[in-house]
Amino acid sequence: MAKVFGYARNDCLKDGLHGDLQRGKLPARPWMHMNFRCFSGTATLFKPRPLPCGEKSQHKKIRNQISFCPYVRLQSVLNTAVMEKKIIFKYRSKTATSTDVEFIKKLIAANPNASRYALSKELCKAWNWVQANGSLRDMVARGFMLGLHREGYIKLPAKKNSPNNPFVNRKKPEEIEIDQTQINTSLAKIQPVEIRQVRNTPDEKLFNSLIEFHHYLGYCHPVGEQLKYMVYVKDRPIACFSWSSAPRHIGARDRYIG
Repeated sequence: MAKVFGYARNDCLKDGLHGDLQRGKLPARPWMHMNFRCFSGTATLFKPRPLPCGEKSQHKKIRNQISFCPYVRLQSVLNTAVMEKKIIFKYRSKTATSTDVEFIKKLIAANPNASRYALSKELCKAWNWVQANGSLRDMVARGFMLGLHREGYIKLPAKKNSPNNPFVNRKKPEEIEIDQTQINTSLAKIQPVEIRQVRNTPDEKLFNSLIEFHHYLGYCHPVGEQLKYMVYVKDRPIACFSWSSAPRHIGARDRYIG
């Protein structure tokens, strides 16, 4: 007896994938006990008489064991495997089959005057492609459709405009003059010291300017969520500090945490 596990090493599944998937042409191999969770089981290497579904085997090596036809259970696995073979494109975690491509082609044909932006929104509505908060994932959809376009699966309408991307084309902060007279005294003599949160306030431009022109690295826009603070003495800024979201991946940190 030879024990086989999983889909790839299952002889019956191999024959089904590389041959005809019709019921009459599945290989006639007796299967005994099978674990429905992982579709594994014990198959014989010899070739006894093929048994109808549910008939008790009379072979001396497998007597008193029940053999059944694996077609019903395997058919869903075979269909899944065939569907996976039909995946022709993948963008991030989104996959596209030939059926999906045909749907997008029809969507484009049905909206000949629509822009790429409008088509991405229509695709999200049709596929219910939304974020956890219910907003359409149209930006990801545009990247998905652009990838299909570049691979030659679909033909998108010509690009109508190229709006400025403020996240890519950032302007350097302008210099803002402040009083730079040196303060040479103890902290107790300049009380009170005030710390202000300046994120999304008029003073944020001053914060950016001070970092750009007085920090040796210059100003770099923080990533993700962020907080910016300035320290004032009698309305005069004397210090700046900020926090931003932790990076998703940092080798040294991740290795330390494990």
